[in-house]
Amino acid sequence: MNRFFLLLLLSLATITSILGQSKYYYFTETVIKPEVEVVPKLNNMSVEEIIKMPRLTFSIIDSIHDIDPKMVYWLKFDFTEFIHLFDQYDTIYLVTINFDNAYFFKQMDNSIVKQRMGLNTKPSYKSALITRSFFPIRKIELINDRYIIVKVTEIFGRNNWRQIPFYLHHNKHQISQENKVLPELVTPRFYAYLFSGLAIGFFLLNILIYFNSKNKVYLYYSLFIFFQAFYYLRLTTALHGFWEYYFPLFFRILIPLSQILINLTYLLFIKAFLNMKQDYPFLNRLIAILIYILSALILTEIILLVSTPNSAYQPFIMNAHRLLMTLFTIFGVFYLYLNKKSNFVYFVIIATLIFLSGALITLFTGSIEYMILCAGLESIVFATGLAYRIKAMYDEKYNIEKEASYLSQSVLRAQLNPHFIFNSLSSIQYLISSDDKCGALKYLGKFSHLVRQILENSIELNVSLKREIELLKLYLELESLRFNNSFHFEFDIDNKLDTDNQEIPLFLIQPYVENAIIHGLLPKKNGTKTLTIIFIDAPEHIQCIIRDNGIGREAASLIEKVRHYLPRGLSVSEKRIQILNKNKSLKTSVIFEDSPNGTTVNIIIPKI
Repeated sequence: MNRFFLLLLLSLATITSILGQSKYYYFTETVIKPEVEVVPKLNNMSVEEIIKMPRLTFSIIDSIHDIDPKMVYWLKFDFTEFIHLFDQYDTIYLVTINFDNAYFFKQMDNSIVKQRMGLNTKPSYKSALITRSFFPIRKIELINDRYIIVKVTEIFGRNNWRQIPFYLHHNKHQISQENKVLPELVTPRFYAYLFSGLAIGFFLLNILIYFNSKNKVYLYYSLFIFFQAFYYLRLTTALHGFWEYYFPLFFRILIPLSQILINLTYLLFIKAFLNMKQDYPFLNRLIAILIYILSALILTEIILLVSTPNSAYQPFIMNAHRLLMTLFTIFGVFYLYLNKKSNFVYFVIIATLIFLSGALITLFTGSIEYMILCAGLESIVFATGLAYRIKAMYDEKYNIEKEASYLSQSVLRAQLNPHFIFNSLSSIQYLISSDDKCGALKYLGKFSHLVRQILENSIELNVSLKREIELLKLYLELESLRFNNSFHFEFDIDNKLDTDNQEIPLFLIQPYVENAIIHGLLPKKNGTKTLTIIFIDAPEHIQCIIRDNGIGREAASLIEKVRHYLPRGLSVSEKRIQILNKNKSLKTSVIFEDSPNGTTVNIIIPKI
């Protein structure tokens, strides 16, 4: 099962990364860089003013470092260098990203006309396969025979529109199918596909475990990995283009919300993973407060994104949320390290520090692949922690069952001792009443020695085979005295057996020896009565053979029916063996072989 899941996980990661790579095409010589003018929204600058300006404030779009939602961005595309393309193709397409709200200006019939482009528009020049809009341009539509103007009033995100350049293409069908990217953008998208494959595997595994166990820690981890995968898959143009085309508003709401949801599910996960309510009450209360704050931020974000998608408050809320989580993460790591209650803490600390490192590297370098890579490592650490948690829970359950088994065996063994003691005291009483003082004293001496041996070993479940044989010999001597030496017994021990070091459960064999005497030998009327106990060494077990030449089990059962007698010792031993065999691959077994000339009992005892 573990190998199957590992193979599935690697397959998902490989397939998604290959799919991601197969759809990339590099830009070549068709990139076109506009000049940019940035003015406040309150400034009613017209397109005519932009056209008359000999040079705009910014020579290239990359000079703009911050996107301000209170500003309007005028993009002026100069086709002078590309005018020769119109000699080869009647129509050239200007390919842009999908702006939230913008206007496309071109010349028609000696006048300038504008066309709306934005979040809720689905024109024929917008693709559902890629995050691109493409505008057909003919040579006669160039303003002053050289310009195309775009007025951008709403921009989703702060940097992504600057990272992906504008370019020209002559084939509309190819534009709608190909994901053209800069070479430096291939790496983060490859990591995004790779992470998504791992995330799908972890999500499916943990959601199945949750439905099976109903333990919420696996549900929280599944949601945590799901929102991470969704957030990073925005870098994959196929998914981005599909959602932005068919569900633009929903997509624009869920992308920023997924960042908060990642942190919310992270808090819920570590809260359940570390059992904070019991082990870290202070941190548990702090996380509860943070969960309320993040829930309030989610509600606020939804209202803002629906009513005013590019509100100035929206980036402020996101930055405040990031700062809050960063401060909590730093504090939480130190707090857990100084107050750790279990080794589970190390998984949280290591995973959190890995992701925080990736986020900080991305913040200072602008390369999101570091954050994606660290998010993948974080997920692997958390998944390892969950596997360790499952093992710890299994070990705890095993120890509890082992302790319960120990107590059950102790109780059952305690039931054997009174049974034997009662019979022995009855024998002593009989000898005294028969005025056999010598026999009574001899019996009492051996009895006291046996009881002392039993009490000395009563704490342990297992004893050495040597000690077990000694106890059996004492017991048989007592029984022989009790029944006036009416039977003979002998031991045959395999020389290969290490009786000093090999252990077996205490008094496991005694009930079967007692049964052979009481129900096999004593009812026999004629002939010698012999009991043979054999111990044979085997590679994985010890074989104990108890052989008597009594009346056999069938004849004994008829006598028991008349007497209404139930062999108490055997019933207790059967229950004891059931407990011994629980969760064991090698099991203790008892086989009876009956004949009119006696009974043979084969007891197979696994080596401990």
